[in-house]
Amino acid sequence: MRVVCPDPVGSIYSDVFNKREVREPGIYRVEGIGHDFMVGTLDFSVVDEIIEVTDRDSFLMARKLVREEGIFSGGSAGTAIWGALKVAKELGPGKLVVCIIPDSGDRYVSKYFDDEWMRDMGYLGIEERIGAVRNLIEYKGRNVEFAMPDETISHIAKRMSEMGISQMPVKPDESHGLMMVHEIDLLRALATGECKSDDHVIKAAAPLNGTVSIDDSLTKVQRIFDNGEVAVLIEDGIPTGIIAKIDVVEFLAAKS
Repeated sequence: MRVVCPDPVGSIYSDVFNKREVREPGIYRVEGIGHDFMVGTLDFSVVDEIIEVTDRDSFLMARKLVREEGIFSGGSAGTAIWGALKVAKELGPGKLVVCIIPDSGDRYVSKYFDDEWMRDMGYLGIEERIGAVRNLIEYKGRNVEFAMPDETISHIAKRMSEMGISQMPVKPDESHGLMMVHEIDLLRALATGECKSDDHVIKAAAPLNGTVSIDDSLTKVQRIFDNGEVAVLIEDGIPTGIIAKIDVVEFLAAKS
């Protein structure tokens, strides 16, 4: 069994369990869990590990639970889930981890569910405020239009014009890695005579840059925009989402 405690007050349990000098208890903000004294009912003989979790990790996990799983829980549940996920990662696939979610979040709406309170406490930075790639993809969807490697440049140009887009990833296959065709690539290839309109589009394609994963922050997407790229969500080696600047603008506007 693992016992999850708030840090720094939870450290009293960790210190005693690990037979080291007990540190001076500090202030914690997760309610309903943790003490600055030992409790007589705690039986260390059935405890395998003490896991200490910060207030910030506890509150962010509680917010994530309600946002992604619809579980409206208290901060102590965030503490417990954070610890459970840590154990699950250590155990690996195929193992069962049981975690008790002890309370509801209805008493904490004006605290860690409030962005202003979280910012005042120093728990909410820009990455947590604007969200992750996962949140944006859930908002806009995953539709990706692929260019087939043997499509002609003229046909791809027509498709881009009809759909109002300026780039397409090339459908991956065994003959090439992740590639992207941008309208500027087509323009340059045709203007320089490097390609003709009936050439296969793969001839004008370039390596795909600006990749992100589903759990990356939107701040990473912004850095990709700063390099003049669109962001491409890659899952299992395949592009599953395209993120343009207007997508982020619409997402953030909908949140405000």
